[in-house]
Amino acid sequence: MSKVSINFFKNSTGKYKLSVVQDGKPLLSKEYIVTTVDKETGHTQAQVFMGFCKFLQDMVDKEVEANPDFHWKSYIDFKKFAGSKMQQKFLEHESEYI
Repeated sequence: MSKVSINFFKNSTGKYKLSVVQDGKPLLSKEYIVTTVDKETGHTQAQVFMGFCKFLQDMVDKEVEANPDFHWKSYIDFKKFAGSKMQQKFLEHESEYI
């Protein structure tokens, strides 16, 4: 069974880090500086990114449950998975994750 972990957290330097680990191997690790606040919702970029990562983790968990061998072959596969269709789906459920 595949094991995938998607996390977005604040590190000791005050930056935020996106980490995607698949079967114990890092697929993506990237730091971000997030400071913007959405004037319409009042949510910070960090809140939205954290919510999206939780949403992605839930979607991955469902995929693994349906297909225990689910995995991405590369970072590009992950980007396709987390792309615009998934982002639109997240926006439909945003209030559940933020």
